Amino acid sequence: MSTKVSIDIKGFNQAAKDLFQVPGITVGMEGRHGIGKSALAFQIGEEMNLPVVEIRLGQMTEGDLIGLPDLEGEGEDRVSTFCLPKLLKRAVDTPCLLFLDEINRGSEGIQQAAFQLIGSHSLNGTKLHEGTRVICAQNPSDSYNVTEGDGAWEDRLAMFVLEPTLEDWLVWAKGKGDIHPMLIDFIRQNPRHLEELGVQEPGGVYPSRRSYEKVDRVLKACDLQDSPANTRYFNVTRPLVGNEAAIALVEFSKNYEMVISAEDILNNFADVAERIATATADQANGFLEKLVDHSASNDWTPEQVENAGKFAKCLPGEQLVAFWTKISSAEGGNFKNIKGLHKKISAQLLKSVHG
Repeated sequence: MSTKVSIDIKGFNQAAKDLFQVPGITVGMEGRHGIGKSALAFQIGEEMNLPVVEIRLGQMTEGDLIGLPDLEGEGEDRVSTFCLPKLLKRAVDTPCLLFLDEINRGSEGIQQAAFQLIGSHSLNGTKLHEGTRVICAQNPSDSYNVTEGDGAWEDRLAMFVLEPTLEDWLVWAKGKGDIHPMLIDFIRQNPRHLEELGVQEPGGVYPSRRSYEKVDRVLKACDLQDSPANTRYFNVTRPLVGNEAAIALVEFSKNYEMVISAEDILNNFADVAERIATATADQANGFLEKLVDHSASNDWTPEQVENAGKFAKCLPGEQLVAFWTKISSAEGGNFKNIKGLHKKISAQLLKSVHG
């Protein structure tokens, strides 16, 4: 019997694609609302070159999923069959990624039909295409009004519990999410406002990973990204992330011009050195993340390498090691920059590691 395994977004993405190398395996993900389960399914489909067929079981009646009955033959040979719904027929005729969402929020009849799709990749005797893969998602039973699956249900799934990290969101926001740099910096420096993990009062408004995508889209659509003093800015963010996060975001945005950029550090280090020296740990993390991003897509001049080294020497030992790990990783690596920077900070790195 399969068991639920906790995993971050990046790990799940790879594990799902690995499991899908074998036909007939259904991959499941469990996680709280707003963490990006649907977006993750579509990302996996895109990376596997499989169109996604999404079916939300919690919004369906039994007939929506199993189809409508039809009669074939004549007289005593007359039998009934079910005509597949259009969405499912696509998963039968061509390879795709069949995404069954809200699998533990459907009615009993819906869940029995889903049980066939999950367990045998078929429905009422009709098999899915051999190139079709099945992925499903559900909310945790301890916080939502759901029907918990039994052992027979879970035995047919490779089920993972998603525990997304701050880094997962930052990678998405800077890449596919195309989130405004100011919002990214706000979350990087104020990670507690990314989502509410504690007890949520009924009717309350709380931030989630998904809500910041909405904030970004609204601020861009209304051309308000650079106008935090405008009351409209607060009025459109408050119903999306709640009062506390909206107030913090407005204050952060008002002072954003004072935030240090990668270019400030690399080109004018002397002008920002004092502010860097008095920065909080969260602010320093924000600075080093910007340098990592900048290094990944730019070749630094000797002067910029020198200034990056000066910045690194301002960091305490643990942050210095973290900075080096990130900037020399495959994700942020630029060999030319890494080679130059290593010459500047190798002694400090050895001291930080060995004490």
